Order: sequence, then structure tokens, then C-alpha cells
Amino acid sequence: MHLPVVGGLLSAHLLSKKAGVEVEVGWPCSGPLLRMAEEAARKLLPAFQTPTGMPYGTVNLLHGVNPGETPVTCTAGIGTFIVEFATLSHLTGDPVFEDVARKALKALWKNRSDIGLVGNHIDVVTAKWVAQDAGIGAGVDSYFEYLVKGAILLQDKELMAMFLGKQVCLFSLVLKGPRNVPLYSPVKVSLWEYKANKFHLGLFPVSLL
Repeated sequence: MHLPVVGGLLSAHLLSKKAGVEVEVGWPCSGPLLRMAEEAARKLLPAFQTPTGMPYGTVNLLHGVNPGETPVTCTAGIGTFIVEFATLSHLTGDPVFEDVARKALKALWKNRSDIGLVGNHIDVVTAKWVAQDAGIGAGVDSYFEYLVKGAILLQDKELMAMFLGKQVCLFSLVLKGPRNVPLYSPVKVSLWEYKANKFHLGLFPVSLL
């Protein structure tokens, strides 16, 4: 929800003046679309109330997190809040949105493996990796994307360091092997797998544009 709803509202809000819409006094720090984005984002905050600070994958917008909600969330679902939430904090003056997004990213960084990788799914309560395959495909790809975009948007060296640290570890392994590699040890693969992954890795930088 944070991408299409919160992100969409923020984008429309920031582009409204350029589009010829009459804006409120105090824009861009006020406006109906900004208030709607803030309201939507606040309904997501209960998801971040975990021992690790990493959010649940699903939250009921009326009642909060369901008591029976699974604590297992994909890496991308945890690490893709920083752009929208930091923007919201900067526009509203309320740091809570950026704070929870950063805490989630730092939790992923803290729980990387001994060779510097993150897995595909993690238990947000215990911080134990459930899917221990590291790669740049579904479930994790946009996490890398948001580290880069967040670093550029916020001019944040820490976020860029997180990306570069994982990029070096992961790419050095994936270029030698399959698209996904074990979280805690490198593997040997065939030439066919190597060529297939060189193609996939060639597409990854394009997704960051």
C-alpha cells in the first residue's frame, strides 16, 4: 500500500502546482493530498511495532495487525519505505515515518549473514532468516533499489554504504553462480547458469533508473 497509495498521493501533491492546481498557503508542507498521504501512512505504523522494528507484511487499516498475522516478511517488503516515508517526514515535520523506515533498514543490515548477504524472507519477531537464499530477484530486488534511491534523495552516505556493501558481496557470488546463492556460503555452478545470471545482472542497474 505504501508504494501506490502513499507514494502516489505524495507525487500528486508535489506535482500539483506544476500542473496548474491552486495550492494552499504553505505548500508544499500543506495540502489535501499531503494530509491524505499522512493519514494513510499512519495506518501502516502499527506494522512496525515488532521487537526488531521490521514491519509485518500485512496490516488491517482499521484494526491494526491481526493477532494471527504471520511474522514472516520478504526483504523487499521491509526495506522499501524510506523514499515515501522520509519524504512524508520532511513535508509534515513529523520524524516518525522516516524513523521507522530507517530502523527497519538498519535491522536488515544488522542481521545480514557472516558473508554480508541478506536472505529472501525473515521472521520480523525473532530476526531469523526463513528463506536463506540471497539474490536480486523477487522478494529482495526493490530493497536494493530503495537503498540507492534513498541515498540519492536524502544524500545519505549510510544508505549508500549499505547498498555498496551488499552489492560487492552478492554480485561477486552471483557472477560466479546462480541467480540465488545460499545466505551463508558460496556455491559452484555450470557455465549456463553463469551466462544466465550475467544477463539478469545486466538488467538490474536499469531498474534503478
